[in-house]
Amino acid sequence: MGEAGDHWVEFSVAECTEEGNIEIFCIPARLVQVAVAQETAAPKAGELDQTFSEPELVDEEEDEAELVTAPIVSEETISLKVGYLSGADSEASVIRRLSVTIGVDENGRHVEAYRTLAECLKRAFKSELDSSCPCALCYTDECGVEVSVTCDLDVGSALRAPAKGGVIRLSIRQ
Repeated sequence: MGEAGDHWVEFSVAECTEEGNIEIFCIPARLVQVAVAQETAAPKAGELDQTFSEPELVDEEEDEAELVTAPIVSEETISLKVGYLSGADSEASVIRRLSVTIGVDENGRHVEAYRTLAECLKRAFKSELDSSCPCALCYTDECGVEVSVTCDLDVGSALRAPAKGGVIRLSIRQ
């Protein structure tokens, strides 16, 4: 955000899990106006005067925290067109039209969207997917760039991407 002008900024904190990143909280996109761009030079060696203490060991039993998922207050059914691409193929060998219902919390954010979508796609493409090989879920953004989907926030971005005929287009590559 070094350039002067209007910038949209969204902040989120997520927990990294085997299924992908799980959103803990999100500050929705806000318009930030930068009046003057500031150039800052990197500090030279020895200019930083910061000291860091050793990390404090914490007894995990005393400080356990429970991740609480926001309660679902409504549901949204989303129409998808998903293509399966194998290896370096640029054309989908299998295309399926699907509908998936995703929970929405009181703030309008999707709840467990990535997990719900992943389970739906595993069922829909069970004959194509090889469980011993990793796969990648992607969508193409408004600039034509292929973007990976790995967490709830990415699912939200994919759902906000321009959709032809109201159908979200995704790709599974394995």
